[in-house]
Amino acid sequence: FAYGYNGLAEGYSRIGLHNDALVSVAKAIELEPRAPEHRVTLGAIELEMDLVPRAESSFRKALELDPGFPDARLGLAEAARIITRGSRRFRAATIVPSKE
Repeated sequence: FAYGYNGLAEGYSRIGLHNDALVSVAKAIELEPRAPEHRVTLGAIELEMDLVPRAESSFRKALELDPGFPDARLGLAEAARIITRGSRRFRAATIVPSKE
């Protein structure tokens, strides 16, 4: 069920329903707290909402769960780029959690 909530969160985010997306991804994390994919989805949503420090934290948590998780590394790099350059324009479609 957790991946269903994660997918729902991604869908909500794509159509701009970020608060609904946050609720759905929170449920995914509650059901499967050790899955880095859910933290990456959370981070991508937070970037979309311009919550860059929170997004950075979510990507770091994903890397704690799986240090080699590529989507988490990508998200963390994007958050760092936004912080460094001050540009907050981000498209969540650039970070799509892999289904490994």
